[in-house]
Amino acid sequence: MKLALISDYPFVQSEDGSWYSSIPWDERFIQTFGKAVTRIVLVGRCQRADAGAHADAFKNMHPVDATYYDVHPMPDWNGLRFLFSLPQILRGLSGALRDCDGVILKLFYVQSVLAFAINRLRHRRPTAALLVGDSATALTMRADMISGGRLRHVAAQIVYRINRHILGRVDVPATVSHQLREKYTARQDVVVANESWIERQHFHKRTPGPAQGNSVLFVGRLIPLKGLREMATALAQLMEEGIPFRWVVVGDGPMREELQALIRQLGLEERVEFTGWVQPLSEELFGIYRQADLLCLPSYAEGLPLVLIEAMANGVPVVATRVNGTPELVQHEETGLLVDPGDTQGLASAIRRILTD
Repeated sequence: MKLALISDYPFVQSEDGSWYSSIPWDERFIQTFGKAVTRIVLVGRCQRADAGAHADAFKNMHPVDATYYDVHPMPDWNGLRFLFSLPQILRGLSGALRDCDGVILKLFYVQSVLAFAINRLRHRRPTAALLVGDSATALTMRADMISGGRLRHVAAQIVYRINRHILGRVDVPATVSHQLREKYTARQDVVVANESWIERQHFHKRTPGPAQGNSVLFVGRLIPLKGLREMATALAQLMEEGIPFRWVVVGDGPMREELQALIRQLGLEERVEFTGWVQPLSEELFGIYRQADLLCLPSYAEGLPLVLIEAMANGVPVVATRVNGTPELVQHEETGLLVDPGDTQGLASAIRRILTD
């Protein structure tokens, strides 16, 4: 059986035709489907590496194992370029679905929604859909995508209804948390699936004890949805109290310059380290986790945050917000501390408590 996996994952092709991704598409993933699935067609955003790119250009990416996977070339678009790429996207999706026996949709991605419609109208392949985040709530925070607040709320309602429509009609509906299941579908046959790629070698047991370097870690995309302004304000309060710490920011995104300006305004420059993007599931990333004294994820919306799973697997205390599936991972006062989203004082108190207890 051949499956088509429709998502928004980026793929880069080298000059010799090999594909690379930030995700390790290898034998381990396809084995989770059992012997019935022999090949998976990956449909995401594809681009070719710059001419003359050396092997170093791919050192932070995983090679896609051609033994088990085909990458279906699709245009790499941003913003309004989507409209110009739409005919090519529709043709590409139809071709991928025609050649497969079943479909897996990652929601909410535009290509996945289009693939659902094409499949319903033309191919009728058995379909599973996995909702990986609270995309409707997230959209209300994405001023970088839609400038007007009222327009964002209208768009969020549309996204909410699309998600419910798709989950209500696929053969296998799935979400990454119980909270998303309750919010987005009334069906009783929903699979709640933890999509973490963490494996035994990624776990690390640390000896309990006081903080060593007072390293406060954030891992994620730099967007307002992640609560980074609130985290910066909370840490500035701790600095005024004389509490030593170092804030390590792992990731990149459209908010980076704004965040750096806020850090300068708050006088935090000497206490912050930006690492930039770090390859997921890499030894470098897990090494950063193991040097941290706590991980803070002050988001306004999530699905089931994989960075919390990765941090907790490495013995890192976590501070997070009570949103979506996060309380399903973090039991307050037992496996971490939870605060309300936007509660800067509560965030400062939780970070202070872990660093000084």
